Amino acid sequence: MLFIILSLSSSSLTFATNGQSLLDAVDQGDSLAVQNALASKANPDTMDASGETSLIKAARHGYAGIVTRLLAKRASVDKTDRRGCTPLMIAAWNGHPAAVRILLDAGANINAKEEKGRTPLLIAAENRHRDVLEMLVKAGADLSAKDNDGNDALLTAAEYGDEGIVEFLLSKKGDCSIRNRNGETALLLAVAFEHEKAAGLLMRAGCDVNAGRTDGYTPLILACAASYNEREMDSTVAVLLARGAKVNVHTNEGLTPLIAAARNGYERIARLLVDAGAEVNYRNTEGETALSSADKRSYTEMVALLKKAGAK
Repeated sequence: MLFIILSLSSSSLTFATNGQSLLDAVDQGDSLAVQNALASKANPDTMDASGETSLIKAARHGYAGIVTRLLAKRASVDKTDRRGCTPLMIAAWNGHPAAVRILLDAGANINAKEEKGRTPLLIAAENRHRDVLEMLVKAGADLSAKDNDGNDALLTAAEYGDEGIVEFLLSKKGDCSIRNRNGETALLLAVAFEHEKAAGLLMRAGCDVNAGRTDGYTPLILACAASYNEREMDSTVAVLLARGAKVNVHTNEGLTPLIAAARNGYERIARLLVDAGAEVNYRNTEGETALSSADKRSYTEMVALLKKAGAK
């Protein structure tokens, strides 16, 4: 009995040692060491302290040859780490199309979700890997899949500002009327994160320039309230106005585009708004007007512009 127990303990130790050797070899990208560890009966699904399997490690590094070798030894193609990420998600995250292709051919779940509800497609969009994203779409990824915050691929691409991905998704009938749980559309996100080119693509695709968030912010208010350089936003404001953005809208707290522009001292934008018919004497819930806001901040040229437009 003692001999059997000792034998089992020795076997377990050998497997554990071989498993660690395999994990180390994969991390180092050493194909020969990987082959030797597998030949020594290392379990390809052994996990390290962070919950990564050898296949996840290989996918993260983009070691296509090692991915192939591990799969040939029956590594679990969809075994997840502690965040619920599969090897395919990790390959998509890091932008490794060769590894993505191998995993897809091995039957990886293309629409699996990790703990935040992101699929490989959403992960590719977030990390701006257009080649991987197009490969996933061609392989049948669900374009309507959403994460836990209600963001689909188009919303994600708009937030992270990859105009190439935005353009591609629009060509695949991406729906820019979809809102996430915060009530945000793709156009709202593109403007909020100062992605001028992505915003332009979405507007040219017919996205609603007046679709606002639940707090009342519209793309125009966001553009005027953005704390970026004015030169980076005035062209977006001009296009929004040209496409019919309402100039006298306000948030739930009474912030209008003109008051927002006045707070920031954005004179060119204020002029665009005034020329479009902005109400210069609108007073918000705190009694603030565009003029009082500009005067409080000593924006003398903005004050002069507003007074010339009839502000009192």
